[in-house]
Amino acid sequence: MKKTMSAGNFFQRTNAHKKTVLVVLIVKIMMIWGCATLVDQELLDKPVVTFEGMTLENMSLFESTPVFSFKVSNPNPMSIKIRSIGYSFKINDKKFIKGVADKGIPLKAVGSEQVGLSVTFNYPGLFESVTEFIQSDKIAYDLSGFIGAGPFAIPYQTKGFIDIPGLPKISIKYVDTSNFSLTGTSTVIIVFSIENPNPFPIQLKGLNYSINLSETRFAKGSFKTVSPIAENSSSLVKIPMNVTFSELDWSLDNVLTKASSEYELSGKMKFYVPKMGKKNFPFHHTGNVSFIKEGTEMK
Repeated sequence: MKKTMSAGNFFQRTNAHKKTVLVVLIVKIMMIWGCATLVDQELLDKPVVTFEGMTLENMSLFESTPVFSFKVSNPNPMSIKIRSIGYSFKINDKKFIKGVADKGIPLKAVGSEQVGLSVTFNYPGLFESVTEFIQSDKIAYDLSGFIGAGPFAIPYQTKGFIDIPGLPKISIKYVDTSNFSLTGTSTVIIVFSIENPNPFPIQLKGLNYSINLSETRFAKGSFKTVSPIAENSSSLVKIPMNVTFSELDWSLDNVLTKASSEYELSGKMKFYVPKMGKKNFPFHHTGNVSFIKEGTEMK
């Protein structure tokens, strides 16, 4: 005997079907909007966050932007969205910056995407004094937070070190005394060597110096114009100095009889530091300098 469905049963099944469809739609809408609800978390597996590494961008002598890269993997058979990345960034065990960066990156089903976080900071601003900055060769960082993907907030943490760029190395290449005379005014040329040890160019805004030869004051002065120094290279700066024989207690012994002398060089380099303006950075160097006399060829 063929069964017939009553109108009441028909409407009950229809309503049940509508409710099922409605629930599915609600869940999908909630996942699309990234609502972190208990329903979503029961239906989805938590994405996996892997730290991929850190690179430095926009490097300069006093400023840098580390970029931290993460891979977010979605194990679910449906797409979700990487909503944001929250972060707390510490430098040398001190809180530096924290916040949340919006992302809105689609993450395909059973797929993965790269997520980057960049933080720009000023090296001298991380230290209590210029001296502390000069004496430091690296900083320690601690980055932690969460990545919001779908209804989840997946925690992460990474630690490491960032090398601090080196200030230029200043020394005396040689002293040209070929025009030195025992009578009248002579011109002695001091040739400075400025070495840039960094993989990017640098620009000095000036330099003050004081030179002792064999523990005797030789010269003191400054120069303001210094051409940019290319990455991993050095530049020579020639400074002429007009002197007379009577002014130089060291001249008869050093210039006329010696080919070189021990020297002590000290002073301050001037730089423009972003967000801090012009700053002076002291330097000190000792060594042996050659005297280039008349008829001597400089190699």
